[in-house]
Amino acid sequence: MTSWQSEYLLALKSRDEQHSIHKRYIEAYSTLADRIANKNSPASSDPDPNNSEPIAQSKNVSRIPVEDSKALSDLRSSLATSQRDKLTLTTTVTTLTQERDKVRSLHTSDLRRIQALTTERNSLTQRICDKNEELRGKARLAQEAQDEMLTLQLQLNMAEEKSGKLEGENRDLVDRWMRKMGEEAEAMNLASRYT
Repeated sequence: MTSWQSEYLLALKSRDEQHSIHKRYIEAYSTLADRIANKNSPASSDPDPNNSEPIAQSKNVSRIPVEDSKALSDLRSSLATSQRDKLTLTTTVTTLTQERDKVRSLHTSDLRRIQALTTERNSLTQRICDKNEELRGKARLAQEAQDEMLTLQLQLNMAEEKSGKLEGENRDLVDRWMRKMGEEAEAMNLASRYT
């Protein structure tokens, strides 16, 4: 039993205990209702000799004082109010149950949506991590290529410098050799003139 049902039953028991002072009025009303039902039924013309209790009770009903009839009308009014309250509470319970079912349905669909979004987020996070790793690898390759280019540029500069030195040395050697050859040719020319 749910908590609201147990609370409702406890409230009804408490109310019944408080209104137990009206028990004799309720019994008198029940007796009166039985007597009226017996008068209106076809079996009332044939009274059962073994059943003398309703007659005895009806004698008690006829002696209800005016104060008691006021209390009886108050009880009837209270009963009508209780029945209206019961109807209102039943309607409220039905409405709240429907709303609860709607909220549960929404909650379930929201949980499914949250789970789908969480899965999608995790997938996107993994893709971002993969892209970041790929970008780091490409950056590392680009850095290595740049370092290689710098190394090659330095080697080229050193080779050009060495080539320049060798060209200078070669020119010097050629110039010296040309001078030497020139001197030898002149010496040979001079020697051939004198002979």
